[in-house]
Amino acid sequence: ILVNKGFNIPLEGSLFPNTYFYLYGTKIETVIYRMQQSMNKVLKDFWDNKHEGVNLDNINELLILASIIEKETSIKEEKAVVAQVFLNRLNLNMKLQSDPTVIFAIEKELGELDRELIRKDLSFESDYNTYLHHGLPIGPIANPGRDSIQAITNPMESNLLYFVADGFGGHIFSENYQEHKDNIKRIKKNK
Repeated sequence: ILVNKGFNIPLEGSLFPNTYFYLYGTKIETVIYRMQQSMNKVLKDFWDNKHEGVNLDNINELLILASIIEKETSIKEEKAVVAQVFLNRLNLNMKLQSDPTVIFAIEKELGELDRELIRKDLSFESDYNTYLHHGLPIGPIANPGRDSIQAITNPMESNLLYFVADGFGGHIFSENYQEHKDNIKRIKKNK
């Protein structure tokens, strides 16, 4: 986090993660502005070319959902699948139930969470908590990269509604709740 006397910290989600080159002595405001301009351009480019089935109302919704994808998986090949799960859930008015939104809410209010999430955390009251509230949270929870933004605008078409961490860095996906519960049991048994 940038802390500088008289300097406003940029809004969450407004900075595009990339490699930038600057001369020594460049003002931080210039760096931030360039990162924000890059984010705006990438968002607009993908928004203007999004798949017709993507049912989002505006670029801000794209940014919010891409930020969730960014935190849900670091595996490039999974991003479009996770994106479709969340788009399917939104279309069915299901809660997103994304753990990273809960972590963000807790850390925003209480500081760094230095432990795993527990069941009690899922009831932490916040407009970011997608276990408590339908739809998207009130804002982004991270600065999404190009892959996460692209995943939302060009998701992998499917009927998937659930996923669970597989214990090896990836996820197992399913179309119905019973299959999802079976996947959870299988993962716990293999631990």
